[in-house]
Amino acid sequence: GLLLGRRMAGKGGALSLLPLSLRAGQTVAVIGPFSDCQGVTPDGDTDAPLSCTYIHTHAGDMDYVSTVLSAAREEAQAAAATVTYAQGSNILTPFNGSAGIAAAVAAAQAADVVLLSVGLSTLVEMEGNDRSTLRWPAAQQALLDAVAAVAGPKTVLLLFSATMTDLNF
Repeated sequence: GLLLGRRMAGKGGALSLLPLSLRAGQTVAVIGPFSDCQGVTPDGDTDAPLSCTYIHTHAGDMDYVSTVLSAAREEAQAAAATVTYAQGSNILTPFNGSAGIAAAVAAAQAADVVLLSVGLSTLVEMEGNDRSTLRWPAAQQALLDAVAAVAGPKTVLLLFSATMTDLNF
């Protein structure tokens, strides 16, 4: 694991971006349907705008949930950097037609670093709702392909999934 990580970082892959250390004037694009997931309450009711979380019991404090977007904004503010956000797609369907991916591509092109958050939720997988494929939903695959094409090695991919997936982009 560590040796592979060092080799990949040496080749300029996303691992060379981690740990993320922002500088004044940098722009971070936070992209994807899992970037602003709000979490679930212990009884399984969700406040998540995209049903992007898993139903589970939670023994912790639900008063504050840090999302990828909120954490990026906190870090950027401390470093005098800028955060842009584009949802890009919903979990299963396009977001705002093709305009969702176009906005994500524009944000990725303009950014120094891209945090791309994709995943599967109980809309796709859960006990008693097994998937018939390991592939990503088409809407998210299109987002992955489009962002990877313009952002390449400046992308940190954040995967939210309880099971294996075929990550092909």
